[in-house]
Amino acid sequence: NQQFKDNLFKEETKSNEKRSILWTLGHIASHENGFKLIQETSLVKDIIDMAENSQILSLRGTCIYIIGMMCRTSMGRKDI
Repeated sequence: NQQFKDNLFKEETKSNEKRSILWTLGHIASHENGFKLIQETSLVKDIIDMAENSQILSLRGTCIYIIGMMCRTSMGRKDI
């Protein structure tokens, strides 16, 4: 998770790589245990922040979709 987080916020990481990281995290977090794992590293807050503030619109859209995937879990619906 830390490597995903590091690469997600590096300036030199290309946007398509960032989107692939987000998709991976979204699929992990779409299940209860995966959501707990993502939540432990504060990535949920980071993804929400990216959805609100990213200058790259495709990243914002991907983040919004990933947040929706996280909301499939009961924990995600309560905590997001």
